[in-house]
Amino acid sequence: MNKRKKIGLYYWQQYFSRTFPFCATHVIHTSEQLHAAGYFRNDFWQRNFWKFVYIYSGEAEFFANDRSYPIRAGSAMLVHPNTRTSFRILSSRLEQCNIVFQPEFIQTELEKLRDDFRFFTIFGKNESAARELHILNGENKLESLVRKIEKEFELQEDNCHVMLEALLTALLIQLSRHAAKAQRRSGPEVIVSYVSRLIEEWFRTPLSLDKIASDVGESKSRLCHIYRKAHDSTIMDDLLQRRLAEARRLLRDSDLPVLEVCYRAGFNDLSGFYRRFRQAHGCTPQKYREQSPE
Repeated sequence: MNKRKKIGLYYWQQYFSRTFPFCATHVIHTSEQLHAAGYFRNDFWQRNFWKFVYIYSGEAEFFANDRSYPIRAGSAMLVHPNTRTSFRILSSRLEQCNIVFQPEFIQTELEKLRDDFRFFTIFGKNESAARELHILNGENKLESLVRKIEKEFELQEDNCHVMLEALLTALLIQLSRHAAKAQRRSGPEVIVSYVSRLIEEWFRTPLSLDKIASDVGESKSRLCHIYRKAHDSTIMDDLLQRRLAEARRLLRDSDLPVLEVCYRAGFNDLSGFYRRFRQAHGCTPQKYREQSPE
């Protein structure tokens, strides 16, 4: 890439106010317009807000920092403010929706969202977050939601602020789901990493093999084969070991009754907990507690 590139900066004041940090616009670019304005690969832009772009029609080459990505109808991009971006139109025109916002607009909702693949780290302001970029292609199912956002912002009817918060949250959730599916399809190592994270974060809940296979999008047999090949153990064995490790920690470091330890560690019945614990440690949970050093 030519290193003689110009860097420009967009400011939030160009698009929205502090009290309503959100804007959605329908844009049609032509290659002639962009050529006249100089928006080509050697002119890069940053911003002090987050940006989501959905491509309705056309084709282009999208540049982010030092990489390029093909985009077309159905492409969706979520871009951090510090990502330097530009693009080059490859068709006669490019029709898109630009949604720009500050995370504070949906901060309450962001705090509630589960994030198995760390999709929402893009809304951080640290250096690692600034390297985040999400580009998905062929996600036509997002179009109806994007058009609803565009229409709601255009009409500015009663309570549109609340409606736009809900619609933007729904859009980001759909993006995170698409991104998670794409990552799961990227290879066995990603599947294993995802399952390991599920075990670590959700071992306290009724985490079944059926549910894990459904989340991953693989058959149980293939999922078990992939995991065992990587870990030399089964998913359910590792889940059990994680629950037992938590039970030992609670027995050592708390005065909780054994029944409470059982449920907090993810076991769903006391007799099964006793049986599993004795098989693993050769003693009852209470005996283990008595023998543990102060």
